Amino acid sequence: MYNETVKSYASPFLYPMEMALVGAVLYHAMNGIRIIAFDISNGAMRRQKELFAAAVVLTIVLAIPAAVRLIQQ
Repeated sequence: MYNETVKSYASPFLYPMEMALVGAVLYHAMNGIRIIAFDISNGAMRRQKELFAAAVVLTIVLAIPAAVRLIQQ
């Protein structure tokens, strides 16, 4: 049963969903770092837009190698 379930994950239909999951996890991690910066820094609240942009850019930069790896499988 396990092997059959794992084989179903190799479906091309699931690749976009898998990439969406990776993107969501990466964004969640980057946003968490942004929130930590708010907590430990006094000037971070004034730079909220820049920190948000940095979180989005880092998410994209980190998602590209993950997408390449998923496509190669």
